[in-house]
Amino acid sequence: MHTPPFENRIDYDPTIDYGLEVNYQLYWYFKFMQHKYGINLRGIGKDR
Repeated sequence: MHTPPFENRIDYDPTIDYGLEVNYQLYWYFKFMQHKYGINLRGIGKDR
C-alpha cells in the first residue's frame, strides 16, 4: 500500500542553495500534485 504523497514531508531549507535542478524538479512535482489531486498549493509558506 502506498502512502498518499501529500502525507510525505520534503525537508527543504530555503537557506540552502540546492541548485536549479532540484528546484526545477520540485516545481514540476508540485504541479503534478495540483493536477492529479486537484489541490491548490499556491501561497503555502507565505504570510497572508
